[in-house]
Amino acid sequence: MNEKTDSLFGSMRNCCKSESFNFGTTGNAAFDDWRREELERLAEERRKLEEARAEFEAYAAELRRARDKEEFDRFMAERHSNAKKTPAARGKTGSKGDA
Repeated sequence: MNEKTDSLFGSMRNCCKSESFNFGTTGNAAFDDWRREELERLAEERRKLEEARAEFEAYAAELRRARDKEEFDRFMAERHSNAKKTPAARGKTGSKGDA
């Protein structure tokens, strides 16, 4: 779902950058200046939000990597522990049968 949302907002972002979203001038310099400043402010806010999203994505990926490593290390420890138990049990059984 996040990929679909990102795709939707990405296409909206591209639309906003195109000339069709740029309204041109109204003939009132004060209003046009205010609107330009507001659009620049909003663009800066959008950039900050995008940075925050990217930072969180990296943070979440690092958490997943740490969790995966912990699970893998636990698996390897259990596997190593089981491997030690199995040959020892076989060796004890074999030595009892040999005696």
